[in-house]
Amino acid sequence: MSANIRPFVRVEPMIYAYDTPGVEYHDGWIKIGYTEKRAPEKRIEEQTKTADIHARLLWKEFARYKDGSGKSFTDKDFHSFLVAEKGVRKKLEWFEIYKPTSKDYFDEFAARKLSKKDDVKRAFELRDEQEEAVAAAKGFFESGGGEFLWNAKPRFGKTLAAYELIRQMGLSTVLIVTNRPSVGNAWADDYNEFIKWRGDTYFVSTTPAMRDKPGVITRDEYLDRADIEDKTMVAFESLQGLKGGVWFGVKFDKLEWIKKLNFDLLIVDESQEGADTAKTARAFDNISRKHTLYLSGTPFKALATARFSASQVYDWSYADEQERKDSWKGEGGNPYEELPRLALYTYRLSDMIRERLARPNLEDGAGTDYSFDLNEFFSTDENGNFRYRDEIKKFLKALSTQEKYPFSTPELRKDLAHTLWYLDRVAAVEALEKLLKEDPVFKEYHIVKVVGDGSSNEDEDAAAKKNLDRVREAVRKYNKTITLTVGQLTVGVTVPEWSGVLMLCNLNSASAYMQASFRAQNPCIFTDDRGNTYRKETAYIFDFDPARTLIVFEEIANGLMSETAGGGGTSDKRKDNIRRLLNFFPVLGEDDEGAVVELDAAKVLSIPRKLKCTEVVRSGFMCNYLFANIGNVFGAPAFVREIMKKLEPAKEENLRPNPKALEGMDGVTLDDNGQVTVPEEILVGQTQKFFAGKEYEITEVTVDNPAEPSAMEKAINEVAESAK
Repeated sequence: MSANIRPFVRVEPMIYAYDTPGVEYHDGWIKIGYTEKRAPEKRIEEQTKTADIHARLLWKEFARYKDGSGKSFTDKDFHSFLVAEKGVRKKLEWFEIYKPTSKDYFDEFAARKLSKKDDVKRAFELRDEQEEAVAAAKGFFESGGGEFLWNAKPRFGKTLAAYELIRQMGLSTVLIVTNRPSVGNAWADDYNEFIKWRGDTYFVSTTPAMRDKPGVITRDEYLDRADIEDKTMVAFESLQGLKGGVWFGVKFDKLEWIKKLNFDLLIVDESQEGADTAKTARAFDNISRKHTLYLSGTPFKALATARFSASQVYDWSYADEQERKDSWKGEGGNPYEELPRLALYTYRLSDMIRERLARPNLEDGAGTDYSFDLNEFFSTDENGNFRYRDEIKKFLKALSTQEKYPFSTPELRKDLAHTLWYLDRVAAVEALEKLLKEDPVFKEYHIVKVVGDGSSNEDEDAAAKKNLDRVREAVRKYNKTITLTVGQLTVGVTVPEWSGVLMLCNLNSASAYMQASFRAQNPCIFTDDRGNTYRKETAYIFDFDPARTLIVFEEIANGLMSETAGGGGTSDKRKDNIRRLLNFFPVLGEDDEGAVVELDAAKVLSIPRKLKCTEVVRSGFMCNYLFANIGNVFGAPAFVREIMKKLEPAKEENLRPNPKALEGMDGVTLDDNGQVTVPEEILVGQTQKFFAGKEYEITEVTVDNPAEPSAMEKAINEVAESAK
């Protein structure tokens, strides 16, 4: 079965204007709308026929800039221009404007006659869920509440919603902090584009990476302004900067002004990262403020520990967004149309190297058992070369030649022209770049390396900004790019052209996995050399560890819901959450015959256990599958304990098992071939308790003296003794 991958669909974006003669309350107003897949006349008919209103088309134009670039825009861009630049009154999508003037303004906008980007003014209008989030936080704070959480998926639009909360509450001093200083770029960019021109707010920051950002001023520059009493100050600082200041308990003498101010609001952005450490708590204790707003797309820990009550949380999930997109019946264009859906393909990459798995190497008393692990697969030697170079070359060949893989045809390579590949170490990035440049297919791609996690200090933040600029420049300049990362540019950044993410490491954190995955869910519309316009409709994640993939997927479905967070909720409720997510985030995996099929909720729950059981039985526990945390063996389910009970040590007389620790080994079920079977109702969520750490790894067992206990015997004896 070939991969059914289609990120982009062809559209024909058009702006149109109409009025409704005879409708008194619309007298002097015109409707300016947008359509991609229907003719303007058809779209107008859909909007007016149910109300039995006569509509008159005034004009229609292709929604493309007339400056030679061929780039497209939407009605939101033109609406913003009318309000911010021309001062036109607006109600929903109706504008109080003389009809010929509206067309003149469109021509001016499409021609991009404004010479400087800094001169551009844009207004914004929140989507319904953003307005709901603002109202929920505002009501809670104004009733005396202290802390509130926006549990909102990545790409929610938290910066603009937060700026609107600040405006509606009339706040004068606001501090934004984050463990990812690079997200400060988004706050500054939105400030410059949507807030600065209003003239009521200053953006203040002393972080080095923000010094050259337009519109950003220092604290001293702010104090020099004569009108500061009438303005709102929005200050930005990194958590690293706060924790490193002497006024916050550490050695560097800086940020005294933050210590001395009494803030109306503290905003903790990307609060899932580094916001619950002792150092952070000490820094926050030194910030005087009335209210605190936490922003996170992946607050798994906060929900699992029930830190926030139901009245302190606004929830907005990916499934919520896609449901609203599918069911939209409001006036005007669908505001969710531009938000792509996600699809996840997961492959049993270990099948590519099955021959290697079947050939243990036993020489001179040393045994090596190879079991698949992504980090191990992409590991490097002391010279920076891949340890399994030949196997990785086969992997790259499979990606570009086997029909079920994402780069197997010229058409797929065109659709997946710009992708992000996630590895676990810098050396792996360096080594993979070399192999890609040697590969007959991937040598056609421009490779961009971005390294460093962008969170440890401000110098890395500056590097992250440069790397983001390099990626954007490469995407602009080259038809096909591959960005290799070890964690940078995976949180709070936007590269619209990315249409796929390849997971090439053991990213077991659901939070990190979800943040990285959503880097491809950015809206994107572009026009090709022939003048055809395309919109990103689906963004893809490609993973090569099905067990890990589905464990994380289950956690995404349930870990962000209060009822099921932290392993709570009934089995039926957890399955219902998975079914709902699968409606909008399908998972396609390989069945036992190797065909790619769409998985249902039951398979998402049971496949990881079945895959892991197969790996355990096949490896005979001689890999590091369980020994990464051997202590969990004795708390394992019955089928694991039964396998452990049957293991025959090399020198049985030296084994001192603890019968008490192994009692109760029952309940294991076998099929007609003697293979372990796993009931469908066993939840993945339990698996994580039993199998911690690395799941597959190269492990060597060396017998120096046959009279001595083996490594396995020693490990089992140690645990048995500790369990007494």
